[in-house]
Amino acid sequence: MEEATATSAADRERFDRLVQEELPIQRASVAMEGGMPSCLTLFDNYLLCYSLAAQFRAVYRFGQPAGCPAKFEDFKFCMSLKGVSDERREEVWIKRRAESWAERRMGKSSEDVWTART
Repeated sequence: MEEATATSAADRERFDRLVQEELPIQRASVAMEGGMPSCLTLFDNYLLCYSLAAQFRAVYRFGQPAGCPAKFEDFKFCMSLKGVSDERREEVWIKRRAESWAERRMGKSSEDVWTART
């Protein structure tokens, strides 16, 4: 039981560190994109995920059609921020993206199959 707690605490520390690393990257990325996308743009991205071309690409690359729950979650998140000021919306969006990228970095990667040569 103590090992699981220690592991989860270590994972949480690593996640927090990765989020802090991602925040400036995502701030720059969002600024380059012109700020937080509109909810309509996020909804369009969700629908485009189900387009024929996107589904063919997913079948070719992964052997199965793509599911698009992350895009729909982005749209729902945007809709939940309708009553928030623009500055606060953008900061919350950046934090969400940083957390998303930190989660991706914590998971498995194609780099995991390679061993570094020394």
